[in-house]
Amino acid sequence: QRKGRTARHREGKVVILYCKDTHDEIYLRIALSKLKRMNTTLKNPEQLQEASFESDNLTSNKQHQTRLQQFFGSEEMLEDIMPVKISKLVPMKFGLRKSLVRENISYEITDSDLHIVIYNKVLIQILNPTEVDSSTFLSEIQELNQICSLLIVIFDFIDYTNSEKSRRLKKKIQELGKLHRLQFIPIDNEEELSFIVKSILENSR
Repeated sequence: QRKGRTARHREGKVVILYCKDTHDEIYLRIALSKLKRMNTTLKNPEQLQEASFESDNLTSNKQHQTRLQQFFGSEEMLEDIMPVKISKLVPMKFGLRKSLVRENISYEITDSDLHIVIYNKVLIQILNPTEVDSSTFLSEIQELNQICSLLIVIFDFIDYTNSEKSRRLKKKIQELGKLHRLQFIPIDNEEELSFIVKSILENSR
């Protein structure tokens, strides 16, 4: 059980069952990563409120995933389109290419400024949160939003420590996304990007 107000001084137990060499391993790595961050947060209970935005993020992800099907045409139309196009600008550290190969998902590498394009409909852009120019950021995002059916902006926090500063920045990013009705998703590990891409592909079938 997760530690909470009623059992803050008594450790609980988490049991995770998974099947080796299946999609379960991806979920396992994501779960262990989130568990590690949760344990770090629980060492300072006063930070629990700051970390609560993660649950809002999961809810938002589920909501926009259920809307994905409306952005795709029939299966016949999708068959003639390359499922995934990955820009050379996308860092190898995400392991996305290897992940797609393991899943036998076709993709091509492009010389484009558009980072990840799925079925020529969904665009995923990956940004470093500290390198965003606040004076031009929203206008650039709105321009990208005009050229695709669905835009998802990933903020790469993989190399950042789980500090109060980074948590405040994540919360600020999500509030900005909600304000402008845009999909802003902070990620903390490499598997999360692969999970998002695969979820979109699965919803397109």
